[in-house]
Amino acid sequence: MSAIRLLVGCDSRPPTRDALTLAAMLADTFDATLVLATVLPHISPLSSWTEREQAAARDSTPIFARAAAHLESLDARPPTERRAMAGEPVADGLLDLARSEDADLIVIGASRRGPVGRVFLGSTGDRLLADAGFPVALAPLGYADRAVTDLRLIGLAYDGSPEAKRAAAVAVALARRACAPLRAFGVREPLSASPAAEGLVGLGGKQAHAALERDLDELLSKLPPAVGGQKVILEGDPAAALLAQGSYAWDLLVLGSHGFGRLLRTAGASVTSTVARSARWPLIAVPPSGPVHLVDPRDAGTMVSRGA
Repeated sequence: MSAIRLLVGCDSRPPTRDALTLAAMLADTFDATLVLATVLPHISPLSSWTEREQAAARDSTPIFARAAAHLESLDARPPTERRAMAGEPVADGLLDLARSEDADLIVIGASRRGPVGRVFLGSTGDRLLADAGFPVALAPLGYADRAVTDLRLIGLAYDGSPEAKRAAAVAVALARRACAPLRAFGVREPLSASPAAEGLVGLGGKQAHAALERDLDELLSKLPPAVGGQKVILEGDPAAALLAQGSYAWDLLVLGSHGFGRLLRTAGASVTSTVARSARWPLIAVPPSGPVHLVDPRDAGTMVSRGA
């Protein structure tokens, strides 16, 4: 498996500590290099190239120093590189850096304040989740202050759609690397309690329930021998059902960046965006297209290939 590169969005705000805490754990799991990245939109794009480079070096130095100090406090010493970009909107800058650095995953902290945190709010956040072409890991607010030491249980939101299969490939790779079991969650709409409604939609509802069971069973049957698996069926709205799970449900949740593919075609809303805004645990959102280099070649063809 080629070397993994994790690009970590850094700024001067506390959520950077959350992102670094999650990134350090993922770097240890994947034996990855961390690329500490900061985007400085306040530096005028009209400045000369030399002026922008000098300003970026000056303004990024304290950001990177705090990041290094936090990694040291975690006793985390992954290979680390530093990159700064000036005069760009934060989302665009992170994506440009991710492309130029051949990043395999973007890691950021969640916040309603600060330029990096705002990436996950509004239309910019939806674009990054859905169209970045990179898996994106989000650390919840306050994650750095938790007693987090390792990944013991990996969660996966799964409905059998192509988007979910891509997420499953990443979840399996993560479970294999972390020597952790995989818990796959399916969400189904409850069957109507009304006899009249049951006569109209009951058959279709029961067929959908059976299809979900089959999809989950098929997924578990394809897991590598080293990865233990369990299926869990939830009922109700997908985002609400996932958010209702307590901290015991998983240490990290993996899902497609379009949420549940089939459900979203009828729900008309982004499950992933809703979950990302309110999640109390970290998640990885996997894009619907583009290469997925986090996937171990040993699993290629089992769920999705690395270059699919």
